[in-house]
Amino acid sequence: MKWNAWINALISSCLLSVSASVQTGERVDVGLFSKNDTSGWEIRNFSGATEYFLAEVDGKRVVVAESRQSASTYYKKI
Repeated sequence: MKWNAWINALISSCLLSVSASVQTGERVDVGLFSKNDTSGWEIRNFSGATEYFLAEVDGKRVVVAESRQSASTYYKKI
């Protein structure tokens, strides 16, 4: 795996596996990528297109972003 894709996968894994809490103390799962669930996630391209996909890295399911001179975001509104 290319270095940039690996870094993106690592960052995505760290950020997207975190659960947020709302004021009521209710648990909100931001991403359930380990269950291959990408529902609610959207891509917004700013320049060019980035390819996003789920992959297994070091035994963990992560989001991988592959880009070539592009700028975009993969996001979920909560």
